Parts: sequence; structure tokens; C-alpha cells
Amino acid sequence: MLVFKKLGTSVLSLGALLIVLFSATVAVHAPVRQSNRTLARSGSRAFGALIAVLAAGVIVYTGCFLMQLRAIPFWSSPLVVALFSVSAISSGLAMYALLGAMSLRRRELPRPVRVALLADRWFLLAELVLLAVFMALMLNDSEASAASCWRLLTGDPCWAFWFLVVVGLELPFLAGFAQTHTMSLVLVLECLCVLLGCLALRYCVIEAGVRVFAI
Repeated sequence: MLVFKKLGTSVLSLGALLIVLFSATVAVHAPVRQSNRTLARSGSRAFGALIAVLAAGVIVYTGCFLMQLRAIPFWSSPLVVALFSVSAISSGLAMYALLGAMSLRRRELPRPVRVALLADRWFLLAELVLLAVFMALMLNDSEASAASCWRLLTGDPCWAFWFLVVVGLELPFLAGFAQTHTMSLVLVLECLCVLLGCLALRYCVIEAGVRVFAI
């Protein structure tokens, strides 16, 4: 309720509102979806559409919030929004595939899980391309942006950037885990690599911008 009482027009306020509405809609949608009544099924489709819209807002929220903080040049590019959004979708697909695979009583993966893995492979490729383009542009941008890039490449967080982000995202893509049709330990590890790589990416981008700004 505090979110609604103190609602402002800032990106932070709107993002908090989106998260609250998304969580509430998902909570209401769950029992509605379990009902067998015709009206409930129609309502379930409407809830599904609303959840998709709110989810899209939540996905782009973090990148938009960082981009509007003009005091930190490293975050001011629209590519931050694109990079964080693709990263969020990729990690969401990996989590869906991981939970779906681990909840099965048989080894063969159902079609929705296989589709999620296939889609995630292409989102991983898009994420790596966006990251490379973003770094290249920031190296040739302002002095502060270039300093943030060099901090990622050679500074304190470079171990997290090279090992967790680059290796963590490249390995699942190069391994071609989207072609996996059965549950295996390798599949679980590859999904965990995606999740860890996506989280590390956000940490590295935020840490590099904040530390250079503080200096």
C-alpha cells in the first residue's frame, strides 16, 4: 500500500508499481487458472495477457532506471536497456527450463522446455553481441565511460566479468544445450551457468559505473 500512497512519476516509482502489480496479478491468476469453469478460463486468458504486459514493463525497468541517471555516463546508453532486457529474458527462460526439467518424473523433456532452451540459445547470442557492441561504444565515448570499460576488462571486477559473464554465457551457447532432449546433470549446470552469468553481468555493469563515478 505504501507504493500507491507515495506513488511518483520517477522511473523508480513506476518500476516499484509494476513489480507490485505483476506480483499481485500472478497471485490472482494462479487459482483462476486451476478452475474448470468457462468464465474462469476466459478470465485466465485475460490475466495472461495482462501478466505479459506487466512482465515486459518489469523487464525493461532496470535498464531504464540506470539510463536516466545521467550523472554516470557508462549507464546513459540505450544499449543498457537492451542489454538488461535481453539478459532478463534469457535468465527467465533458463529458470523456466531448469524448474520444468527438474519437476519431471521422466527423463525426456516436454516440448515447452525444449522450445525455451532453443529460444534461450538465441537470446544468449543476442546478449553477447549487445555486450560486445556496448563495450566497444563505451570505450570510444567519454573519458568516464572508457574508464568504466577498462575497469571491467582489467580492474577489480575483471574476474567476474571474464569468468562469470563471458565464460558463463558463452559455454551454454557453444555447448548447444538447446538440442538436449533429456534431463541430465549437464543441462542443469548449463542453465545454472546462464543464471549466474546474467546476474554477474548486472553486478559488473553497475559496479563499474558506480566505482568510476565515486572516484
